[in-house]
Amino acid sequence: MRRVAWTVLALAMGACGTPDLVGGGLPDSGAGGGGGGGGGGVVYPAVSFSRRVQPIFAARCFGCHIARADGGLDLSLNKSYRNLVNVPSRCDPSIPLVTPGNARLSLLVSSMTTSRYDCVVAMPKGGNGLLSEHPFDYETIRLWVEQGAPDN
Repeated sequence: MRRVAWTVLALAMGACGTPDLVGGGLPDSGAGGGGGGGGGGVVYPAVSFSRRVQPIFAARCFGCHIARADGGLDLSLNKSYRNLVNVPSRCDPSIPLVTPGNARLSLLVSSMTTSRYDCVVAMPKGGNGLLSEHPFDYETIRLWVEQGAPDN
């Protein structure tokens, strides 16, 4: 129920043109990619990695997660996708950073909230997590993962 509430809030904020929107509007329109079930028949627009997710990384994560990878994870352009999807985490190798189609089993998504994993600090570091600070950006990344984390 909480996910539905955040999704509705995030989509409403996008429709209003909120300045918090890094990707520049609602997730890409087009054939919806589903939302991983439980959506009550709601079909979400497909989320483009290059047009929506990567710009969020640039705006919110590059302070630590760029080529020098102070944060231990390089999220720079042309490297982020291969450094995330189906890659075991250093925190716990049994938990991939991104599990396509399953945000609950993706350490990246968990790290953007108050993490349930002891070895992960809520990101962005020093904050309360992307979910509380920038909910539309969080929801965009979560939907991208739920839609199978396509490299598009």
